[in-house]
Amino acid sequence: MCSSRSLTAELPVEILLRVVDYLDSVADILHLQQTCKLFDNLIDKSTDVWRSYLRRQCAQHELFTPSYNELTSPSDFKEAATASFRFVKAHGRGATLDYMSTSYHKLELSYPPMDAKWRPVPVPLDATAIWIVPGGRYLITLGSHWLSVWDLKEIPVPTLLLRFPIKHCLFLLYAKVVDDQTIRILYEVEVDNTNPAFAGDTKYEYVWLDLKLSKQKQWSARITSQISLSLPVQFVPFKLSLLREKIVIVFEDRRGFSSGISFLWDHVSNRYTCWRADLPDLANLSQVILRDDYILYLCHIKGIYGVKVPSTNHQVMSDECINLWPILSPVQPDFYTRNDPSNIGGDFALMRLTRSAGFRIQTIDDKSFNYEFCQKQVNGEPMIHRYHFSLNAEDPSKSVLKPLDSLAFRGPNPDLTTLYDLSGKIYEICDSSIPMAVIWTNKQQASISLLPSLADTMSKDVSNPKTEVKLVPWGEYVHAPPGLTEKYSLCPASGMFAVLWYDEDGRWEIDSSSGTGVNIYYPI
Repeated sequence: MCSSRSLTAELPVEILLRVVDYLDSVADILHLQQTCKLFDNLIDKSTDVWRSYLRRQCAQHELFTPSYNELTSPSDFKEAATASFRFVKAHGRGATLDYMSTSYHKLELSYPPMDAKWRPVPVPLDATAIWIVPGGRYLITLGSHWLSVWDLKEIPVPTLLLRFPIKHCLFLLYAKVVDDQTIRILYEVEVDNTNPAFAGDTKYEYVWLDLKLSKQKQWSARITSQISLSLPVQFVPFKLSLLREKIVIVFEDRRGFSSGISFLWDHVSNRYTCWRADLPDLANLSQVILRDDYILYLCHIKGIYGVKVPSTNHQVMSDECINLWPILSPVQPDFYTRNDPSNIGGDFALMRLTRSAGFRIQTIDDKSFNYEFCQKQVNGEPMIHRYHFSLNAEDPSKSVLKPLDSLAFRGPNPDLTTLYDLSGKIYEICDSSIPMAVIWTNKQQASISLLPSLADTMSKDVSNPKTEVKLVPWGEYVHAPPGLTEKYSLCPASGMFAVLWYDEDGRWEIDSSSGTGVNIYYPI
């Protein structure tokens, strides 16, 4: 520990605080506290240090800043700023202590009686989808009739802040913090396709809405855009990608007779277009990526096909159900970048389950990015393969697709074939050399794995290394529900993890693990 009589002690407090401001991570700040008594006293008593660092986290990781509006003391701000760091440490202990399972609080959400005057008692939560707003304080649920916003500050008694009437939510497709006051949501509506008007066709409906939190702490909701589509019955939604105001959805032909339908919608101008991409390997499609210049179709064995983003030349009319089939036109890919499957090594057969493909893009610069996808191997074991794609803007045909590594997952149970859902959500972790977390679930347990840094992988001399990653149990469902509904949400910024499931009575409940107290993750 450095002496308080050193030259450092003679510097003004303002200068010392500027030194702390230059530190990049919570680990660096904590290390400075441990090695220098002067800084330890200064940092521990400074609201400004932790508030400044928390603001930086909010900006870098799109956290909802109102989650922290009621913090006042240095210890409050420190606890919030270090929550993600403690989440990673808790996972590390669970991985080393024989895959120690975490403990958790149980929340049974129900609507209060005063919120439904015709009901004398609270009613069970109506939910088909959940989302923890990044920051960990607020939870959003969508169901057959209502969108609800809950305040989780007072666990285990959450407060219902808003109920907004919606059409029946089938899937929550997208949720994002836009700014300090706005959260944007896209969901698919459950449509009654038994209507004779849709004979031979299937109708799909999508709704955008904005949630607002005013300066007076009042929540409100507003539908900003919606669209209805009609397609032949053999086409089903398969993959989607969003970029600012645009979304592209690929509808798969279940018969395998065509390459499917691609639909592009600008929900701000409310214009759209659609086409049939002539891709020989669409049956192997693992993801679609919408960029400013190209729409990229990632086929897990063959490589990447690129189609230039077309103009949205059709206007959405009010209350119109758009029949896409008559306006389809075939489109040839503008370039193809080949992948050599031998580079990835051994078993590479994707067990193709529509909602079992995990995916995330990490941008490197304007022209290149890393990506990965989850899969189950032939023997049932889960793996993640990671790639680097560099787009050559002058000649896209010379773009380079390079395998980076393969991650094999190991858990307390050597038989991982029961892990039947690979999360489509790969979460970015605040302030950590471990950049992402992945959720894995089976019928009675959720597990979380933390992925090694892609930057470290790219710096290695070994081509396509294989790495073992540990699964840590992160909550068991005490009622042993008959089937997990694949509804879960993780906020690595706070360590909050929620799972939505049916109990034996068919009632929706939520189990939640709070990362604000590290002792609930592992035995002290």
